[in-house]
Amino acid sequence: MYFPKFSVLRWDGKQLAEVQLAQLPESVPAELRSLNNRAVELAKAGLWKEAEPLIDQALALNASSDHSVAWNADLIKLQAKALRNEIKQQTYPLLNNLFYGDYPAVLEMMRVYSPQQLFSFDTPLIKDTLAQGHETALIQWITATTNLALKLEPDLAAAYFLRGWGQYLSAPNRVAAIADIEKAAQLAPNETLFSQSAVYLKQLP
Repeated sequence: MYFPKFSVLRWDGKQLAEVQLAQLPESVPAELRSLNNRAVELAKAGLWKEAEPLIDQALALNASSDHSVAWNADLIKLQAKALRNEIKQQTYPLLNNLFYGDYPAVLEMMRVYSPQQLFSFDTPLIKDTLAQGHETALIQWITATTNLALKLEPDLAAAYFLRGWGQYLSAPNRVAAIADIEKAAQLAPNETLFSQSAVYLKQLP
């Protein structure tokens, strides 16, 4: 399991300094500022799939050629491209898509299985995959990634479900897992994966 990460340096006139994602100040036109700042927020939350089209829109509006917007675009597109390449490699698709912030793609993989299969220590999502034998690292990655997303998007149902799945596999911590799965079901009542999983976990002895 691999997470690409970059440090981009630029010459600031005196030394090489790392370029950081940056918000725009109030003095910048509102639409450009809103697009840029939202893209930066999404990127920092690990939601790269959503961040990239927004920063593209910001670039299109950047008539004054604000260097911060250009640097933000370079950083976001660099990271997003690397994460898409990892998805193409299919080393471990669940994490590859999660790192990219593509929660719909993660759920699509999970819907193939019943709650009984998902919430099992020999779940097909781990058994005979690269994650087998590295369950602790997998759960840590899932928890850290979903926590980051939920800090920005507290109503992201899929993130609650993924975090609950990880919590169950870690102990199994049924109390915390059920709380997250039920939260996901409340936020997305039409998603049968969430509701069926909540029912299944509460029926376990």
